[in-house]
Amino acid sequence: MWNIISIDDVRKALELSEFSDSEMAEDVDSVVYHRDIFEYGDESDEKDIDVHIDIEFEYGEYLELREDDPAFGYLSRMCKLPDGSDELVLYSK
Repeated sequence: MWNIISIDDVRKALELSEFSDSEMAEDVDSVVYHRDIFEYGDESDEKDIDVHIDIEFEYGEYLELREDDPAFGYLSRMCKLPDGSDELVLYSK
């Protein structure tokens, strides 16, 4: 079972992100971890893996946290993110 983050964790992540506005935490609808795999052609074993966390706001906008963002690091430590999961809801209002 994975830890679910609190609104205080969301607030801290917003402070650490380029967004830097923890007051927007009240407008957050959900926080979702994504692991997208892009494969190249049918005969190739080449693929890219894109890992990010989306902070989704009630009004339809979202903030994408990349792996090099301090907020991503903070949330991944708080949640003990799995290696094999493609999508995991970390917070939902």
